[in-house]
Amino acid sequence: MYLSVLNPKSTGLGSNEKAVLWDHNRNAYFNNPAFHKEEGEWETIKKEIKGKKRRGFINGKTYIWEVKMVVEGWYSRGVAKKNTCKKDASTCEFGSNSADGEDKKRAPWMKYALQEYETYKGIKENQSPLKERITEHYHMSTTYAPAHYGTLKQWNHNTAWCASLINWCFNQVEEYKGINTKGNGAAFDWGPYKSKKTSLKDGIDGWKDGEETEPFVGAVIVLNYSHCAFIVGKNSKLNKYVYIGGNQGSGKSGTQQIKHGTVSIGKEFAIMKPKKFKVQSFDLPEMSEDADGSYKSTR
Repeated sequence: MYLSVLNPKSTGLGSNEKAVLWDHNRNAYFNNPAFHKEEGEWETIKKEIKGKKRRGFINGKTYIWEVKMVVEGWYSRGVAKKNTCKKDASTCEFGSNSADGEDKKRAPWMKYALQEYETYKGIKENQSPLKERITEHYHMSTTYAPAHYGTLKQWNHNTAWCASLINWCFNQVEEYKGINTKGNGAAFDWGPYKSKKTSLKDGIDGWKDGEETEPFVGAVIVLNYSHCAFIVGKNSKLNKYVYIGGNQGSGKSGTQQIKHGTVSIGKEFAIMKPKKFKVQSFDLPEMSEDADGSYKSTR
């Protein structure tokens, strides 16, 4: 539908991911930086004669695979939202109070988790602006990172940041700010208090103000290999939970992103929530995601 409106001649080329939609000779290339998904493409600034700045490579091109990546991201967001609309997804706006206040029932920290996903998806941790976001915001929300800021021990984008993103999201909601106050920069600290995975000598004692729960959109899922994220749905066909989290998508340092992951239901270490949060709905939207959520997909 997107291409049929903006570039009709390119419709039907979805199977050819290297097909070029437009290049630097067309304004459409520079006017659509959301599709700049090649490494370094979004970060490259081109200055026009009149001083206007535009993103993109000189001699750059926009390929089918880039548009596909962006559109599929919006599709996934729509799938997660579809059950909150009375008729169909076209009748609802994201962030509205439609469908009898379903948005009000959602865990309030998920507003920020989804915003971060939409803003930084497709950007690697060693690329701007995500790398600054990790260092200056996610890590700095934790208990230990501020003490090391500006030193050789500073937590930066190369420091595992899945738990820091979780903590930052909670801290954006006044009622849940500081909901985990000790080892909140470590994944296992978001698991049960004083569980077998915690190590007091490392300042990790588990989530004292948290408790185990049945899965719901916004629950913290802690995996057995020290990784945590937010549950956003399920893939019943594959019997998997679908989650959104940071520091995932690749085992190679520098390439992790904020993106979807999946894990087989029952293979997680724990599913958690703040003790004082009352879940309004345990319904998980069906999603088609099957992203790798194994140990090799993070670090």
